[in-house]
Amino acid sequence: MASLGEVGDVLRQVLDKIDQSIAAHHEASELASQARQILNVTGTGSNHSDVEQVCAWLTRVVEGISEPEGQISTLATIADEIRSYLRRNGITGEEPPHPPSPSVSERVDTLRSQLPAPVQSGSGQKTHGRWFTSVGEEARSVVSGEDADSAVVWRVLQETQFPEKGPPITITHVETKLAVRMRRENVRHATVVINYTPCRMKWGCDNLLPVLLPTGCTLTVYGPNYRKTFTGGKRPPWQR
Repeated sequence: MASLGEVGDVLRQVLDKIDQSIAAHHEASELASQARQILNVTGTGSNHSDVEQVCAWLTRVVEGISEPEGQISTLATIADEIRSYLRRNGITGEEPPHPPSPSVSERVDTLRSQLPAPVQSGSGQKTHGRWFTSVGEEARSVVSGEDADSAVVWRVLQETQFPEKGPPITITHVETKLAVRMRRENVRHATVVINYTPCRMKWGCDNLLPVLLPTGCTLTVYGPNYRKTFTGGKRPPWQR
């Protein structure tokens, strides 16, 4: 019979494969979106039904990967459940001796090197992030876009009598989605490294993160030439 340590080793291997799969799914979704945009432009004015058919296929690819019920959301949910199981059962496994944990700045530099190139404003590229709760903890991935977490962000904002009729684009951002994940998993303090500078728009991080984060919780955001720590539990600016 396998020991808990052996089970933990296998589950961590599964998590590695899931992370690789999520990254591959994101890449496939972005490539399909780019291909669809190119076809839409080059096929303008064309009556070729095959162009429309291919665009429809690409749309199905994107939706099947990225929608709330798509593959990325499903894989991320499974990964979260596995991590929760490992934490609940205290499965850490036998680890070889290792050097002292790096400083936060060293960890941030390492994670930044693992991210895609910085997103160009207006390019439509997704923002990628890697986050952790302590320097020695394994970093986890988070990506911008519509999914189950972005839906929760909008629901939380609605509960605070958000003044706009529709959701702001920022509900799909890495930082806001991570804030509601911290609420769900009871994470008190976290750090995230992203490949895009947080937005300065009206309903951007400065206004939304202090509302989305629970009281006393903090989220430190590192972007290109950017660092800021947000503290939760603040009264929404639209209620002041």
